[in-house]
Amino acid sequence: MGRIRSKDIKLLAFQLLATNKFTDNFEKNKILVEEMKLPLTKRMKNKVAGYVTRLVKNTQKVKDNISEDNFN
Repeated sequence: MGRIRSKDIKLLAFQLLATNKFTDNFEKNKILVEEMKLPLTKRMKNKVAGYVTRLVKNTQKVKDNISEDNFN
């Protein structure tokens, strides 16, 4: 079973993901979240950065699967 994230983390992650500055690298995403000067604790920043990283990786997988289906 997976870990459950709160609605606050998910909502913030989706809002930040719309800026399209994030990559599939957690460390870079963590720095980007810190640079935004949001009033979050260190733990919350890490959770948001981790969730954004996961979302980026999942969207890349979907795009790769779609492109593979187009070639077949």
